[in-house]
Amino acid sequence: MSSKRDYYEILGANEDASAPEIERLYKRQARMRHPDRGGAEDDMKALNEAYSVLHDVNARRAYDDSRRKPKRIRREVPSAPAVREVGVYGQLLSALLAIALV
Repeated sequence: MSSKRDYYEILGANEDASAPEIERLYKRQARMRHPDRGGAEDDMKALNEAYSVLHDVNARRAYDDSRRKPKRIRREVPSAPAVREVGVYGQLLSALLAIALV
């Protein structure tokens, strides 16, 4: 199952479409996209993949769950290194700057 494809869009269905409606839309699209009727083979493969996922109740539930989960964005928070990480010279420089500012 390819997570990049929107199976509902491929079939032309709403997310709340019933199983009979999914089947009806599949048959309609298959008539137009079948390679024997001048359609592209890749389009028919995508249609078959979409139908196989949306027609199976468990596969459809898993697909819907994977679509609804928000993608986590990891963001690095910029921060200066701690004093203990800058070494003795960094600590000496910090002390000198603190004395000079007083």
